[in-house]
Amino acid sequence: QVQLGQQLYHVKYQCQACHTIDGAGGYVGPDLTNAGNWLTAGWIEEWLKDPQGLVAGTIEPRRTFTEEERKALTAYLMTLRQNTPAASQGSD
Repeated sequence: QVQLGQQLYHVKYQCQACHTIDGAGGYVGPDLTNAGNWLTAGWIEEWLKDPQGLVAGTIEPRRTFTEEERKALTAYLMTLRQNTPAASQGSD
């Protein structure tokens, strides 16, 4: 699902035209680099179904994603997590 979601994001729907991941993409929508740490899977799926239903007046387009596409995009977005330096790495 993650691989399909990544393809949908980058190829079919070209979400990077408006959203940024790791510094690449557009700046109209929010930066999704760390989406997996600040969004929930349930919220993403609801957003993909009806963005205006969650945030009135948003410029996010309402698309006719299939259920499989919503789940795949959600799976992909949930993998986007910035790693913070681990304290356990220690020094030599």
